[in-house]
Amino acid sequence: MGVGTVRPGSIWGLVGLVALVLGVAAGSPGAALAAYDVDEPGVEEAVAFAPFEGARAASQFRLTDTDTVVAVAGRVVATQRSTWEREPYRLVLHRGEQRRMELVYWPEFAEELHGSHGIPAVGTRISARGPLEEFGGNLQIRIRHLDQVRIEGYPHTLREARERRADASNPADFPEPAADGYFRMEQMPEMVDRLLGHDLSLRGTVLEYREPTSDRAPHTIRLEEGEHGIDAIFWWPEEVEHLVRPGETAWVTGELGDYRGNLQIVLPNPGYFSHEPLPAERVVIPQPPIPQELIDTREGWPRREPGAEYLEPRREELEPGTSMRLREIAPKHRDNVIRVEGTVRAVSAGSDGLWVILHDRTGYMRVLLRGEGYPRIAVGDLLEVTATVVYAEVRAAVELRVDGPEDVKLAAPEE
Repeated sequence: MGVGTVRPGSIWGLVGLVALVLGVAAGSPGAALAAYDVDEPGVEEAVAFAPFEGARAASQFRLTDTDTVVAVAGRVVATQRSTWEREPYRLVLHRGEQRRMELVYWPEFAEELHGSHGIPAVGTRISARGPLEEFGGNLQIRIRHLDQVRIEGYPHTLREARERRADASNPADFPEPAADGYFRMEQMPEMVDRLLGHDLSLRGTVLEYREPTSDRAPHTIRLEEGEHGIDAIFWWPEEVEHLVRPGETAWVTGELGDYRGNLQIVLPNPGYFSHEPLPAERVVIPQPPIPQELIDTREGWPRREPGAEYLEPRREELEPGTSMRLREIAPKHRDNVIRVEGTVRAVSAGSDGLWVILHDRTGYMRVLLRGEGYPRIAVGDLLEVTATVVYAEVRAAVELRVDGPEDVKLAAPEE
């Protein structure tokens, strides 16, 4: 996860283009959204995607969870269209060895859900809530109403996001750190309510160190203060002996997250964990959302105010072929040619080429393989690709574009 002088750049895959522009200035990854009118025909909006409160990853659900109301969040890994009125649409969020986790809805509801977008594509972020059922050995949530589902970039989700922003835009309700810029552990409840997915700075006492449980799992340092605690996680074992000092105060900056109900702060690199206060440029203070009416829009877009200027986001120039982890890639890296490695989690053919969902231990990324002549690529394959970073405005996310088979190296599948 790359970090600039204002804040770590780890969350950019989760925000819209104008959020990028104003987020850089405000220091908040989800600071603002583009000022489109989603009710105008033919106009789309790039927005941040927010799962339902308490949503869990699709892979976490078991048969023992059936007959309860649940919330799930993830990305579409496969789709199945309805071919007649008595066959449902299926959006698969997880394919395990024994069963799938899927969202199911009927043709008469599909037009209302899809609008002009059509069935969600593989890789689309989605969240749903409802009774969890078992059918044919698979787990299902049946979608009957729009308020049960949020789909990245879809009109009903955009309208709901706008309403949530209006409710959350009162700065008086937004959590604030202490005068030194660091949040305290006793602020954890309000931080969880408003700052999940945000970069922030936090102070706590080192309790213990936990080794990774697998090759892909992170190293963990437990921080606590009173009855509150959080896990600081990272992937650089060579730094462990310098960081783990039980009983000492630690100052950290990273992305606040939740994994299986356990709070985490994801550290971008060793420079963001210290046993003394961090340099000022590494202290991040999240900012409240900016009201919709204050957001500038690009010339020619709806509701552009006279004299308003569209501010180009900052851009960082990299050496061609720079190696990066997926979590590090941000909109500021657009147009750079970089090198990444990861495991294939999904493959689908599109009009522009072959789409691959690539995963490494830091995150996921959509990769477009343009043209022909690529080796046969399957789920589980390990790829090394040299690609151009592009920003997809409709998806409000960065993607990678590969221009030819010479830029793809295929390793043996994972064991």
